[in-house]
Amino acid sequence: MCNKVLALIGLISFPMAVIGQETGYRATYKVDGAVISEENRSNVSLENVEMNSSVVYATNGVNLILTRMRMNKTAGASTDDDYRKTGHNAAFLVDGGSKVTLEYSDVNSHVSHADGIAVVGNGTELDVVEGNVTCSRSESAAVNAVGGGKVKFEKTVVNTYSSQNPSFLAGPG
Repeated sequence: MCNKVLALIGLISFPMAVIGQETGYRATYKVDGAVISEENRSNVSLENVEMNSSVVYATNGVNLILTRMRMNKTAGASTDDDYRKTGHNAAFLVDGGSKVTLEYSDVNSHVSHADGIAVVGNGTELDVVEGNVTCSRSESAAVNAVGGGKVKFEKTVVNTYSSQNPSFLAGPG
């Protein structure tokens, strides 16, 4: 049984400096530590349907707190053969030494080759508190930590529903 998510794209007001940037990797909501050092968001539902992009992307050492978020990746299978190493196409991607806390939130991936959460690189950390992570298509890990990325869970439910879907995947580093 997958979580149902209501997408409210267009009803959210974010500073343009941190969302929709065309440089680098794309995401519905991109928080770049080179632009803003800290950010807090709550009570938001987001969806992404593009190939090789994420719903939420935290990068470049940003300190981010997300509360009561719903992230839904519903289309856009990855064409990147290295998606497991880069985290690209994950519903929620954290890299570049960012430190993120995700509280009371749902992360869903309904796309092949699209992990639910990817935490990539040394010094990159994600704490998930009382959340749900669900992947329902083939070759999509619910949680992928690679290159030294660290993930800590507290009272979190992790579900996978298809072939070759590990709940947790830890890569080299």
